[in-house]
Amino acid sequence: MSNFLTTLKYSIINSFAINKLRKKDDTTKFSFPKILLLIVLAIFVYASSYAYIYLFGFTFNEANQPEVILSLGIIASIFMSLLITITNATGFLFKSKDFDLLMSLPIKQNTIVLTKITYLLIINYIIFSLIYIPAIIIYAIFIPTNAIYWVFSILTFFIGPFLPVAVSVLLAYILSIIIPKFKYKNLITILFSLFLITFIMVISFMSSMVEEDPTSFIKSLNSILRFTGEWAYNGIRGDYLEFLYFVLVSVIPFVLFTRIIGKFYLKANTKFASATSKSNYKMEELEVKSQGFTLIKKELRRYFNSPMYVLNTIVGPLLSTIMVVLLGIALESTLADAGIDFSSFPYLGAIVVSAIVFSLGITSTTASSISIEGKQFWILKSAPISPKKIFHGKIFINLVITVPFIIINTVIAIFLFDLLIIDYLMIFFIPLLFTIFMSYLGLLVNLKFPRFDYENDVKAVKQSLSVLVTMGIGFVIVTVIFVLAILIVQNTKKLLLAYLGAFLFILIITSIVVTLLYKVGVKLYKKLVI
Repeated sequence: MSNFLTTLKYSIINSFAINKLRKKDDTTKFSFPKILLLIVLAIFVYASSYAYIYLFGFTFNEANQPEVILSLGIIASIFMSLLITITNATGFLFKSKDFDLLMSLPIKQNTIVLTKITYLLIINYIIFSLIYIPAIIIYAIFIPTNAIYWVFSILTFFIGPFLPVAVSVLLAYILSIIIPKFKYKNLITILFSLFLITFIMVISFMSSMVEEDPTSFIKSLNSILRFTGEWAYNGIRGDYLEFLYFVLVSVIPFVLFTRIIGKFYLKANTKFASATSKSNYKMEELEVKSQGFTLIKKELRRYFNSPMYVLNTIVGPLLSTIMVVLLGIALESTLADAGIDFSSFPYLGAIVVSAIVFSLGITSTTASSISIEGKQFWILKSAPISPKKIFHGKIFINLVITVPFIIINTVIAIFLFDLLIIDYLMIFFIPLLFTIFMSYLGLLVNLKFPRFDYENDVKAVKQSLSVLVTMGIGFVIVTVIFVLAILIVQNTKKLLLAYLGAFLFILIITSIVVTLLYKVGVKLYKKLVI
């Protein structure tokens, strides 16, 4: 037990970079400003989640179905846990860089596996709490509850993540067996995970059905998670037998799959670490390539060699395309319910632009492009390459990933919406300029807050300060753009001026960030040490 607790303790400290919250001049004490900032950020996140879910609760209450918010909270929490865990389990369990270190320690294999799965559970509890806790509180606001409700709600919180973790662990194990047999195992992992992410995103956007038919919306979700969401929902409301079903279906697979992984952990990691080699090697003349081409090739290889890097940075562009498609499908009926003619609605193009820009502000490959170098960063820095060329190589990757989606979005908009030429141009150029801004911003922030001390790519791509700061700034900028455009439209009644105002604002902040990167960013790069 002591080995388990010690391993888990240091895993949490390293994963969440807790030591970075300590004072630089006295590492035995924590920095109060850093702790305060973290608390304020957590309060902001939970307050936003509470406000968002309250809007759903209010909608359900107006439809005389306030109880639906509880079912929605349970199902959405399970979906979110499943999405996050599936995309991270394989890299955390079977592609972690600390595998050799852990296996060299005098710790049992089952203890190592239990530590890793417990860590996944802790992450899931954090994710689960973002949606589930506000949901059960808001449900209690609209419907009188008793002590049994709160007891079962608390039990559901602790048991709910078991099944998502169990399913994710099983899928990770199956992938560890199947994928090493393929030459392009990273590509298989990426495509499989993208399919799951897209599926879950589409399901989540079915929330547009809420206003039309809340009951139908919940039934469609319950049909997918019948053996968890519906049983937990009925159990919390007083059905003891169905709650027992929920507990058994959640706990038994979790215990079973944990034991399986514990037994085959070493074998699965060894298989996943295996690599295929080309046969019939032939000696050919050495080709000379330019520095720029070589850097781009190196960045592309590093990007696609890390499924976690791809999956966590392609979500924004992928989401933008899904939102454009769903707007084309659902917006007409929504406007019709409000008594607005879809074909003559003047702000349709602006809505599409807003959806795309909002999605692209979520992620940027450059926010972790320096951190992802890890302990190999000294190789890049010692190479006779100017910092600006290195910057361009990393920025190019974000453009390569994002621009094709912008083009696809524009083409989809042409087919789905009857807009003016200026609308189509803005659907392309405003997101393109915003992508350039996010590319430079992410790199600048990552140079300021790099993280090289990680065992797997998840911690560099998701659990780093630079990613969080980039997302925060991106969200603020998107908000400013929206407010600016609305103010211009309200005062001038001309959408063209709103487009130009938004474009000019993005152009100005992009120029500022580009200047900062080439002046301040170069200095930060030269000071970086591992």
